[in-house]
Amino acid sequence: MNRFLVVFFMFFSALVNAKPIISFNGFKWGTNLTEIRKAHKAHQELGVERPFFMGFLLYDFTHLKNSERAEFLGDYPLESKTFYFHAGCEKTDECLLNSGTYTLANPSSVDVNELINKYKGIYNYIGATREKYNGESFDLHATQVIIKRYIFQGNYGGAVLIEVDHKSRITMGEIGKASVSKINIRYLNRDRGVPYVEEYNKLLKNTESIKKVNDF
Repeated sequence: MNRFLVVFFMFFSALVNAKPIISFNGFKWGTNLTEIRKAHKAHQELGVERPFFMGFLLYDFTHLKNSERAEFLGDYPLESKTFYFHAGCEKTDECLLNSGTYTLANPSSVDVNELINKYKGIYNYIGATREKYNGESFDLHATQVIIKRYIFQGNYGGAVLIEVDHKSRITMGEIGKASVSKINIRYLNRDRGVPYVEEYNKLLKNTESIKKVNDF
């Protein structure tokens, strides 16, 4: 069998068996903001709901993460969860859910490899990207943050991005040991997820082309 057909068949089989990404936190894409807020009445009473602003609704569990009222994603306690809607929707009163983000509490204690493997068992793993940011220095110290983004796809085009921030301190030009400072798990509907997957595949294709040129 042609190598391309073998690879395509393996990819297609993995994608068909992947779980569809059609919701966030139990709310299907397209759910109205009003319905989500209504379901979170207890959260409002606890004071964890932040005012709706610029197309997103945030629930902050910072002061609850070590209590019986903490919220979890599986076994992982949450620092916050955020629902995203189309920008400017508050002007039309038609705010429909299109993505969401879980931010894990205590990120430095999370076994990142274990987390990634759990998602590999549910969705089709596409690949990973790496970005580096240098923070501004106001004294002898500065910071460097490397964000590793792991990309997964469901069988209807939605995506999950696990973004792991590795933060290190720079002193006199020396980069210290990095530690995990934040973990975001982003769920995207098809319209938002497909572009990420296509962008990664394009990046991967260009990288392979460069390697081919360097081989000669």
